Amino acid sequence: MKRGRRKGSGVKSSINREQPTDTRHKLLHSHRDSRMVRLRQLILALKKEQATAQRNMLVEERKACRDEKKRKDYDKAIHESNDVLAALEQDDGNAWTLADNYLSARKAEIESQIATKNNQL
Repeated sequence: MKRGRRKGSGVKSSINREQPTDTRHKLLHSHRDSRMVRLRQLILALKKEQATAQRNMLVEERKACRDEKKRKDYDKAIHESNDVLAALEQDDGNAWTLADNYLSARKAEIESQIATKNNQL
């Protein structure tokens, strides 16, 4: 069975609570607070923009590096294939060994790239 408040427990605690005063009202709800809130919002927006700009710059830099590497690899492959074609046109006996060496080197390069990727995982 529920009982009420104990006899002699005194005045209800919510009555003793400090009532909102003009000073508290000014501190909590003044125009200064709205300015501070707006300033915080602007700072957060600026940080977000800077983070986005840095992320975009990083993505562009990575893309440029990948493109540069692809271009260098492409130029290297063209140069090596031109060497193979030149050797074939000269009809040297070494032409086929040169082509085999090129293919073997390319295969070894691909295998090393795969091994590197597997090691990173």
